[in-house]
Amino acid sequence: MKCECNKTGKLKPIIASQYHPITERPYVNHKPGECKCTNDLKRYYRDGKIVVLCSCCWFGEKEV
Repeated sequence: MKCECNKTGKLKPIIASQYHPITERPYVNHKPGECKCTNDLKRYYRDGKIVVLCSCCWFGEKEV
C-alpha cells in the first residue's frame, strides 16, 4: 500500500513542527502522485473516489 495523494504537497515552515521529523516531515513536499510517506496509511474518500492517504496528505477527508 502507498499514498495516492493527487495534490502537490508543500511544507509550510510555520507548521513544520507538527510533522514527525523522521516519519512525516521528509515526505511533505511532493508532486501529485509522488508522495513517498508510509506513515498511518488509510483509505479515504477524496473527490468521489476511494484513495489511500498518509498522515501528511490527509486533509480532513472521510475515512472509508
